[in-house]
Amino acid sequence: ANLNDRLHLIRWIAMEGRRDQTQAQHRDMLAHLRDRDAEAAMAAMRVHILHRKEDILAAVKAAYGHVYTSPRG
Repeated sequence: ANLNDRLHLIRWIAMEGRRDQTQAQHRDMLAHLRDRDAEAAMAAMRVHILHRKEDILAAVKAAYGHVYTSPRG
């Protein structure tokens, strides 16, 4: 549960400035599903997940860098 909470926080932080793009991707996926276009829906989901994965990994690296390189008082 603790790890899940940490990941949720990182994902939330990683969303800063990306909400509009992410929501547009979600609307696009939903439109493909409504159109019953499974191939287009899967392609949109793959792109979305890949980009989110990259965003989350970058946020994790930045967080670790901040934690382990910041001066402590």
